[in-house]
Amino acid sequence: MKNNDIEKLFSSISDEAIEKIAEDYPTGDKKQRDRIYKEVERRVGKDITVSGDEVKGVEKYRSRPYLRFVSAAATLIIAAGAVGGGSYLISSRKNITSEPSVPSSDVSENTAATEPVTAAEPIPVEESVPTALTKDEIIEKINNRSYETYDKLSIRYVYTRCGGASTESGIAKRDGITGNESFSQQWTHTADYFHQSLIDEYGLDELMKEESVGNDMFFYNDLLITIFSNDTGKPSQYEVTDRSNWPLDEPTVFRGLCSEDIAVDLDLYDIDDDTVSTEFLGRPCTEVRLSVGSKEKQERLKEKYGLPDAIEVPEISGTTDSSHGDILEETVITVDNETGFILKFVTTCGEEIDEYKVEEILFNDDAENVESGAEIREKLEGCVPNNEITAAYDLSVLDEN
Repeated sequence: MKNNDIEKLFSSISDEAIEKIAEDYPTGDKKQRDRIYKEVERRVGKDITVSGDEVKGVEKYRSRPYLRFVSAAATLIIAAGAVGGGSYLISSRKNITSEPSVPSSDVSENTAATEPVTAAEPIPVEESVPTALTKDEIIEKINNRSYETYDKLSIRYVYTRCGGASTESGIAKRDGITGNESFSQQWTHTADYFHQSLIDEYGLDELMKEESVGNDMFFYNDLLITIFSNDTGKPSQYEVTDRSNWPLDEPTVFRGLCSEDIAVDLDLYDIDDDTVSTEFLGRPCTEVRLSVGSKEKQERLKEKYGLPDAIEVPEISGTTDSSHGDILEETVITVDNETGFILKFVTTCGEEIDEYKVEEILFNDDAENVESGAEIREKLEGCVPNNEITAAYDLSVLDEN
Protein backbone atom coordinates (compact mmCIF):
# COMPACT_ATOMS: atom_id res chain seq x y z
CA MET A 1 0.00 0.00 0.00
CA LYS A 2 1.34 3.44 -0.89
CA ASN A 3 1.83 6.11 1.74
CA ASN A 4 -0.77 8.39 0.17
CA ASP A 5 -3.30 5.55 0.38
CA ILE A 6 -2.61 5.07 4.08
CA GLU A 7 -2.73 8.80 4.62
CA LYS A 8 -6.14 8.92 3.02
CA LEU A 9 -7.27 6.11 5.28
CA PHE A 10 -6.03 7.52 8.55
CA SER A 11 -7.14 11.04 7.79
CA SER A 12 -10.71 9.76 8.20
CA ILE A 13 -10.12 8.42 11.74
CA SER A 14 -10.27 10.81 14.64
CA ASP A 15 -7.89 10.57 17.59
CA GLU A 16 -10.86 9.88 19.83
CA ALA A 17 -11.97 6.97 17.61
CA ILE A 18 -8.50 5.43 17.69
CA GLU A 19 -8.24 5.76 21.47
CA LYS A 20 -11.73 4.27 21.86
CA ILE A 21 -10.97 1.26 19.61
CA ALA A 22 -7.66 0.55 21.35
CA GLU A 23 -9.32 0.89 24.78
CA ASP A 24 -12.21 -1.42 23.89
CA TYR A 25 -10.04 -4.04 22.20
CA PRO A 26 -6.67 -4.08 24.02
CA THR A 27 -5.51 -7.62 23.28
CA GLY A 28 -4.19 -9.31 20.17
CA ASP A 29 -5.83 -12.73 20.25
CA LYS A 30 -7.77 -13.99 17.16
CA LYS A 31 -11.22 -13.39 18.60
CA GLN A 32 -10.39 -9.81 19.48
CA ARG A 33 -8.77 -9.24 16.08
CA ASP A 34 -11.98 -10.24 14.39
CA ARG A 35 -13.95 -7.83 16.56
CA ILE A 36 -11.45 -5.05 15.87
CA TYR A 37 -11.66 -5.58 12.15
CA LYS A 38 -15.44 -5.32 12.22
CA GLU A 39 -15.25 -2.15 14.33
CA VAL A 40 -12.73 -0.49 12.03
CA GLU A 41 -14.74 -1.49 9.01
CA ARG A 42 -17.85 0.05 10.55
CA ARG A 43 -16.12 3.30 11.52
CA VAL A 44 -13.83 3.70 8.55
CA GLY A 45 -15.09 1.72 5.61
CA LYS A 46 -18.40 3.50 5.27
CA ASP A 47 -16.59 6.84 4.86
CA ILE A 48 -14.05 5.83 2.20
CA THR A 49 -15.21 5.63 -1.39
CA VAL A 50 -12.87 4.21 -4.02
CA SER A 51 -14.37 3.29 -7.36
CA GLY A 52 -13.92 -0.24 -8.66
CA ASP A 53 -15.02 -2.28 -11.63
CA GLU A 54 -18.15 -4.35 -11.20
CA VAL A 55 -17.68 -7.93 -12.27
CA LYS A 56 -20.56 -9.60 -14.02
CA GLY A 57 -21.15 -13.07 -15.43
CA VAL A 58 -20.09 -16.21 -13.68
CA GLU A 59 -17.22 -14.57 -11.76
CA LYS A 60 -17.66 -13.66 -8.13
CA TYR A 61 -17.65 -9.97 -7.25
CA ARG A 62 -14.17 -8.76 -6.32
CA SER A 63 -13.72 -6.89 -3.07
CA ARG A 64 -13.95 -3.14 -3.24
CA PRO A 65 -10.44 -1.60 -3.12
CA TYR A 66 -11.24 0.38 0.01
CA LEU A 67 -11.67 -2.86 1.97
CA ARG A 68 -7.93 -3.42 1.61
CA PHE A 69 -7.37 -0.06 3.29
CA VAL A 70 -9.75 -1.02 6.10
CA SER A 71 -7.86 -4.28 6.53
CA ALA A 72 -4.60 -2.34 6.88
CA ALA A 73 -6.17 -0.10 9.50
CA ALA A 74 -7.38 -3.08 11.47
CA THR A 75 -3.92 -4.68 11.31
CA LEU A 76 -2.26 -1.55 12.72
CA ILE A 77 -4.85 -1.25 15.47
CA ILE A 78 -4.30 -4.89 16.39
CA ALA A 79 -0.56 -4.29 16.58
CA ALA A 80 -1.20 -1.20 18.68
CA GLY A 81 -3.21 -3.25 21.11
CA ALA A 82 -0.13 -5.34 21.79
CA VAL A 83 2.30 -2.47 22.37
CA GLY A 84 0.51 0.41 23.96
CA GLY A 85 -2.90 1.44 22.71
CA GLY A 86 -4.29 4.37 20.83
CA SER A 87 -1.37 6.75 21.49
CA TYR A 88 0.82 4.45 19.38
CA LEU A 89 -1.60 4.74 16.50
CA ILE A 90 -1.87 8.51 16.78
CA SER A 91 1.91 8.71 16.72
CA SER A 92 2.07 6.31 13.79
CA ARG A 93 -0.41 8.38 11.85
CA LYS A 94 1.70 11.51 12.34
CA ASN A 95 4.80 9.66 11.25
CA ILE A 96 3.05 8.33 8.17
CA THR A 97 1.89 11.77 7.06
CA SER A 98 5.05 13.73 7.93
CA GLU A 99 8.17 11.53 7.81
CA PRO A 100 9.81 9.86 4.80
CA SER A 101 10.02 6.12 4.48
CA VAL A 102 12.72 4.45 6.59
CA PRO A 103 15.15 2.19 4.69
CA SER A 104 14.71 -1.49 5.34
CA SER A 105 18.08 -1.83 7.10
CA ASP A 106 17.12 0.82 9.67
CA VAL A 107 13.82 -0.89 10.26
CA SER A 108 15.62 -4.12 11.08
CA GLU A 109 17.92 -2.40 13.59
CA ASN A 110 15.05 -0.59 15.29
CA THR A 111 13.02 -3.76 15.52
CA ALA A 112 15.91 -5.62 17.15
CA ALA A 113 16.34 -2.89 19.76
CA THR A 114 12.77 -3.00 20.95
CA GLU A 115 10.62 -5.65 22.50
CA PRO A 116 9.32 -8.20 20.00
CA VAL A 117 5.86 -7.48 18.71
CA THR A 118 3.55 -10.38 17.98
CA ALA A 119 2.75 -10.28 14.28
CA ALA A 120 -0.92 -10.12 13.47
CA GLU A 121 -2.30 -12.98 11.42
CA PRO A 122 -3.56 -11.99 7.94
CA ILE A 123 -7.18 -10.97 8.10
CA PRO A 124 -9.29 -12.28 5.21
CA VAL A 125 -10.90 -9.45 3.31
CA GLU A 126 -14.62 -10.05 2.98
CA GLU A 127 -15.97 -10.05 -0.54
CA SER A 128 -18.42 -7.32 -1.35
CA VAL A 129 -22.05 -8.37 -1.35
CA PRO A 130 -23.99 -7.39 -4.47
CA THR A 131 -26.84 -4.97 -3.99
CA ALA A 132 -30.27 -6.60 -3.89
CA LEU A 133 -32.71 -5.75 -6.62
CA THR A 134 -35.86 -4.00 -5.48
CA LYS A 135 -39.27 -5.61 -5.89
CA ASP A 136 -39.98 -3.54 -9.00
CA GLU A 137 -36.57 -4.31 -10.46
CA ILE A 138 -37.11 -8.04 -9.94
CA ILE A 139 -40.45 -7.92 -11.72
CA GLU A 140 -38.90 -6.00 -14.61
CA LYS A 141 -35.91 -8.36 -14.83
CA ILE A 142 -38.06 -11.49 -14.88
CA ASN A 143 -40.50 -10.06 -17.41
CA ASN A 144 -37.62 -9.05 -19.71
CA ARG A 145 -35.63 -12.29 -19.41
CA SER A 146 -34.54 -13.75 -22.73
CA TYR A 147 -32.99 -17.11 -23.53
CA GLU A 148 -32.43 -16.07 -27.15
CA THR A 149 -29.84 -13.34 -26.63
CA TYR A 150 -26.79 -15.58 -26.23
CA ASP A 151 -24.60 -17.28 -28.82
CA LYS A 152 -25.03 -20.45 -26.77
CA LEU A 153 -26.76 -21.25 -23.49
CA SER A 154 -27.12 -24.39 -21.39
CA ILE A 155 -28.97 -24.82 -18.07
CA ARG A 156 -28.78 -27.99 -16.00
CA TYR A 157 -31.26 -28.36 -13.12
CA VAL A 158 -32.93 -30.69 -10.62
CA TYR A 159 -36.48 -30.46 -9.22
CA THR A 160 -37.70 -32.50 -6.24
CA ARG A 161 -41.31 -32.80 -5.11
CA CYS A 162 -43.32 -34.51 -2.39
CA GLY A 163 -40.44 -34.92 -0.02
CA GLY A 164 -38.24 -36.51 -2.67
CA ALA A 165 -40.86 -39.00 -3.89
CA SER A 166 -40.61 -37.38 -7.32
CA THR A 167 -37.40 -36.10 -8.89
CA GLU A 168 -37.01 -34.38 -12.22
CA SER A 169 -33.64 -33.54 -13.70
CA GLY A 170 -32.65 -32.21 -17.06
CA ILE A 171 -30.63 -29.93 -19.25
CA ALA A 172 -31.88 -27.32 -21.73
CA LYS A 173 -29.54 -26.08 -24.46
CA ARG A 174 -29.72 -23.53 -27.23
CA ASP A 175 -27.52 -22.60 -30.18
CA GLY A 176 -28.16 -18.94 -30.83
CA ILE A 177 -26.59 -19.05 -34.28
CA THR A 178 -28.78 -21.81 -35.77
CA GLY A 179 -31.74 -21.43 -33.41
CA ASN A 180 -31.64 -25.18 -32.69
CA GLU A 181 -32.46 -26.28 -29.15
CA SER A 182 -32.63 -29.49 -27.15
CA PHE A 183 -34.13 -30.49 -23.82
CA SER A 184 -33.40 -33.78 -22.04
CA GLN A 185 -35.54 -34.62 -19.01
CA GLN A 186 -35.66 -37.59 -16.67
CA TRP A 187 -38.34 -38.32 -14.09
CA THR A 188 -38.06 -40.81 -11.25
CA HIS A 189 -41.13 -41.57 -9.13
CA THR A 190 -41.37 -43.78 -6.10
CA ALA A 191 -44.55 -45.57 -5.02
CA ASP A 192 -45.08 -42.81 -2.45
CA TYR A 193 -45.61 -40.32 -5.25
CA PHE A 194 -48.83 -41.91 -6.54
CA HIS A 195 -52.00 -40.98 -4.75
CA GLN A 196 -53.32 -43.74 -2.53
CA SER A 197 -56.93 -43.07 -3.56
CA LEU A 198 -56.06 -43.85 -7.17
CA ILE A 199 -54.32 -47.04 -6.19
CA ASP A 200 -57.29 -48.16 -4.09
CA GLU A 201 -59.97 -47.19 -6.63
CA TYR A 202 -58.36 -48.52 -9.78
CA GLY A 203 -56.21 -51.32 -8.42
CA LEU A 204 -53.03 -49.78 -9.74
CA ASP A 205 -50.79 -51.04 -6.98
CA GLU A 206 -48.84 -53.28 -9.33
CA LEU A 207 -48.23 -50.41 -11.73
CA MET A 208 -47.44 -47.72 -9.20
CA LYS A 209 -43.97 -48.89 -8.35
CA GLU A 210 -40.78 -46.95 -8.70
CA GLU A 211 -40.33 -45.98 -12.31
CA SER A 212 -38.13 -43.81 -14.42
CA VAL A 213 -39.19 -42.16 -17.65
CA GLY A 214 -37.61 -39.56 -19.86
CA ASN A 215 -38.03 -37.26 -22.82
CA ASP A 216 -35.54 -35.92 -25.32
CA MET A 217 -36.79 -32.94 -27.30
CA PHE A 218 -35.01 -31.43 -30.28
CA PHE A 219 -35.94 -28.22 -32.05
CA TYR A 220 -34.03 -28.84 -35.27
CA ASN A 221 -34.76 -26.47 -38.14
CA ASP A 222 -38.55 -26.58 -38.52
CA LEU A 223 -38.97 -29.93 -36.76
CA LEU A 224 -39.77 -30.81 -33.17
CA ILE A 225 -38.55 -34.35 -32.55
CA THR A 226 -39.49 -35.91 -29.21
CA ILE A 227 -38.24 -39.27 -27.93
CA PHE A 228 -40.25 -40.90 -25.11
CA SER A 229 -38.27 -43.44 -23.11
CA ASN A 230 -39.16 -45.69 -20.17
CA ASP A 231 -37.70 -48.49 -18.11
CA THR A 232 -40.22 -51.16 -19.18
CA GLY A 233 -37.88 -52.72 -21.72
CA LYS A 234 -40.13 -51.75 -24.62
CA PRO A 235 -38.68 -49.74 -27.53
CA SER A 236 -38.77 -45.99 -27.02
CA GLN A 237 -41.21 -44.08 -29.17
CA TYR A 238 -40.63 -40.86 -31.05
CA GLU A 239 -42.90 -38.16 -32.41
CA VAL A 240 -42.26 -35.54 -35.10
CA THR A 241 -44.11 -32.22 -35.35
CA ASP A 242 -43.75 -29.52 -37.97
CA ARG A 243 -43.16 -26.28 -36.07
CA SER A 244 -42.95 -23.98 -39.08
CA ASN A 245 -46.56 -23.04 -38.29
CA TRP A 246 -46.16 -23.36 -34.55
CA PRO A 247 -49.04 -21.72 -32.66
CA LEU A 248 -46.71 -20.17 -30.10
CA ASP A 249 -45.11 -16.84 -30.93
CA GLU A 250 -41.69 -17.80 -29.56
CA PRO A 251 -41.38 -21.56 -29.15
CA THR A 252 -38.45 -22.53 -26.95
CA VAL A 253 -37.51 -25.60 -24.95
CA PHE A 254 -36.68 -23.35 -22.01
CA ARG A 255 -40.40 -22.96 -21.42
CA GLY A 256 -40.21 -26.50 -20.04
CA LEU A 257 -38.13 -25.37 -17.06
CA CYS A 258 -40.10 -25.51 -13.81
CA SER A 259 -38.99 -21.98 -13.00
CA GLU A 260 -40.79 -20.71 -16.09
CA ASP A 261 -44.17 -21.61 -14.58
CA ILE A 262 -43.51 -19.02 -11.88
CA ALA A 263 -41.97 -16.47 -14.24
CA VAL A 264 -44.85 -16.64 -16.74
CA ASP A 265 -47.49 -16.34 -14.00
CA LEU A 266 -45.63 -13.96 -11.70
CA ASP A 267 -48.69 -11.71 -11.62
CA LEU A 268 -50.67 -14.41 -9.80
CA TYR A 269 -48.61 -13.95 -6.64
CA ASP A 270 -48.34 -11.35 -3.91
CA ILE A 271 -44.69 -10.24 -3.83
CA ASP A 272 -42.96 -9.04 -0.67
CA ASP A 273 -41.49 -5.56 -0.70
CA ASP A 274 -38.41 -6.74 1.20
CA THR A 275 -35.65 -8.39 -0.84
CA VAL A 276 -32.39 -10.04 0.20
CA SER A 277 -29.05 -9.94 -1.59
CA THR A 278 -27.39 -13.33 -2.04
CA GLU A 279 -25.07 -15.27 -4.31
CA PHE A 280 -25.85 -18.49 -6.14
CA LEU A 281 -23.54 -20.44 -8.48
CA GLY A 282 -21.06 -17.60 -8.10
CA ARG A 283 -23.56 -15.11 -9.51
CA PRO A 284 -25.04 -12.06 -7.73
CA CYS A 285 -28.71 -12.75 -7.04
CA THR A 286 -31.71 -11.47 -5.12
CA GLU A 287 -34.16 -13.47 -3.01
CA VAL A 288 -37.80 -12.49 -2.61
CA ARG A 289 -40.86 -14.20 -1.16
CA LEU A 290 -44.05 -14.84 -3.16
CA SER A 291 -47.31 -15.98 -1.60
CA VAL A 292 -50.90 -16.74 -2.57
CA GLY A 293 -53.80 -18.71 -1.13
CA SER A 294 -54.91 -21.76 -3.12
CA LYS A 295 -58.43 -20.38 -3.66
CA GLU A 296 -57.17 -16.96 -4.65
CA LYS A 297 -54.71 -18.52 -7.09
CA GLN A 298 -57.51 -20.46 -8.76
CA GLU A 299 -59.56 -17.29 -9.12
CA ARG A 300 -56.62 -15.38 -10.59
CA LEU A 301 -55.90 -18.21 -13.03
CA LYS A 302 -59.53 -18.24 -14.13
CA GLU A 303 -59.53 -14.50 -14.69
CA LYS A 304 -56.19 -14.46 -16.53
CA TYR A 305 -56.83 -17.35 -18.88
CA GLY A 306 -60.62 -17.50 -18.96
CA LEU A 307 -60.70 -20.95 -17.38
CA PRO A 308 -63.84 -22.74 -16.19
CA ASP A 309 -64.38 -23.37 -12.51
CA ALA A 310 -61.51 -25.35 -11.08
CA ILE A 311 -62.02 -29.09 -10.65
CA GLU A 312 -61.89 -30.28 -7.09
CA VAL A 313 -58.75 -32.25 -6.33
CA PRO A 314 -58.43 -35.09 -3.82
CA GLU A 315 -56.91 -34.42 -0.46
CA ILE A 316 -53.13 -34.35 -0.47
CA SER A 317 -51.51 -36.39 2.25
CA GLY A 318 -50.36 -34.22 5.10
CA THR A 319 -52.37 -31.15 4.11
CA THR A 320 -55.92 -29.92 4.44
CA ASP A 321 -58.34 -30.72 1.63
CA SER A 322 -57.71 -27.95 -0.92
CA SER A 323 -61.31 -28.16 -2.15
CA HIS A 324 -62.63 -27.22 1.29
CA GLY A 325 -59.86 -25.19 2.92
CA ASP A 326 -57.58 -22.46 1.69
CA ILE A 327 -53.90 -23.40 1.71
CA LEU A 328 -51.23 -20.73 1.70
CA GLU A 329 -48.59 -21.33 -0.96
CA GLU A 330 -45.28 -19.63 -0.18
CA THR A 331 -42.37 -19.55 -2.59
CA VAL A 332 -38.93 -18.01 -2.14
CA ILE A 333 -37.28 -17.37 -5.50
CA THR A 334 -33.62 -16.64 -6.21
CA VAL A 335 -33.31 -14.36 -9.24
CA ASP A 336 -30.12 -13.79 -11.23
CA ASN A 337 -29.47 -10.03 -11.08
CA GLU A 338 -28.03 -9.98 -14.58
CA THR A 339 -30.28 -12.25 -16.65
CA GLY A 340 -33.55 -12.24 -14.69
CA PHE A 341 -33.58 -16.06 -14.73
CA ILE A 342 -34.99 -17.80 -11.65
CA LEU A 343 -32.07 -19.99 -10.58
CA LYS A 344 -33.74 -21.50 -7.51
CA PHE A 345 -37.07 -21.66 -5.74
CA VAL A 346 -38.50 -23.40 -2.69
CA THR A 347 -42.28 -23.73 -2.48
CA THR A 348 -44.08 -24.66 0.73
CA CYS A 349 -47.77 -25.58 0.51
CA GLY A 350 -49.18 -27.13 3.66
CA GLU A 351 -46.65 -29.79 4.59
CA GLU A 352 -45.46 -30.28 1.03
CA ILE A 353 -42.13 -28.77 -0.01
CA ASP A 354 -40.93 -28.54 -3.61
CA GLU A 355 -37.45 -27.35 -4.52
CA TYR A 356 -35.99 -26.39 -7.88
CA LYS A 357 -32.40 -25.36 -8.39
CA VAL A 358 -30.12 -24.80 -11.33
CA GLU A 359 -26.98 -26.87 -10.90
CA GLU A 360 -25.07 -25.29 -13.76
CA ILE A 361 -25.64 -22.36 -16.11
CA LEU A 362 -23.16 -21.73 -18.92
CA PHE A 363 -23.03 -19.05 -21.56
CA ASN A 364 -21.54 -18.72 -25.04
CA ASP A 365 -18.24 -20.62 -25.50
CA ASP A 366 -18.62 -22.35 -22.13
CA ALA A 367 -22.12 -23.69 -22.85
CA GLU A 368 -22.77 -27.28 -23.87
CA ASN A 369 -23.37 -27.89 -27.56
CA VAL A 370 -26.82 -28.66 -28.93
CA GLU A 371 -27.02 -32.11 -30.53
CA SER A 372 -26.17 -32.24 -34.22
CA GLY A 373 -28.34 -33.97 -36.81
CA ALA A 374 -26.06 -37.03 -36.65
CA GLU A 375 -26.38 -37.22 -32.87
CA ILE A 376 -30.18 -37.01 -33.11
CA ARG A 377 -30.11 -39.80 -35.68
CA GLU A 378 -28.11 -41.91 -33.26
CA LYS A 379 -30.63 -41.34 -30.48
CA LEU A 380 -33.47 -42.37 -32.82
CA GLU A 381 -31.90 -45.77 -33.51
CA GLY A 382 -34.11 -48.51 -32.07
CA CYS A 383 -37.04 -46.11 -31.55
CA VAL A 384 -40.43 -46.61 -33.21
CA PRO A 385 -42.79 -43.87 -34.49
CA ASN A 386 -45.79 -43.29 -32.25
CA ASN A 387 -48.25 -42.86 -35.12
CA GLU A 388 -48.60 -42.92 -38.90
CA ILE A 389 -48.07 -39.17 -39.26
CA THR A 390 -44.73 -39.42 -37.51
CA ALA A 391 -43.75 -42.42 -39.61
CA ALA A 392 -44.39 -40.44 -42.81
CA TYR A 393 -41.98 -37.61 -41.94
CA ASP A 394 -38.85 -37.27 -44.05
CA LEU A 395 -35.94 -36.89 -41.61
CA SER A 396 -33.29 -36.50 -44.28
CA VAL A 397 -32.71 -32.95 -42.99
CA LEU A 398 -30.80 -34.58 -40.12
CA ASP A 399 -28.25 -35.89 -42.62
CA GLU A 400 -27.47 -32.52 -44.18
CA ASN A 401 -24.92 -31.51 -41.56
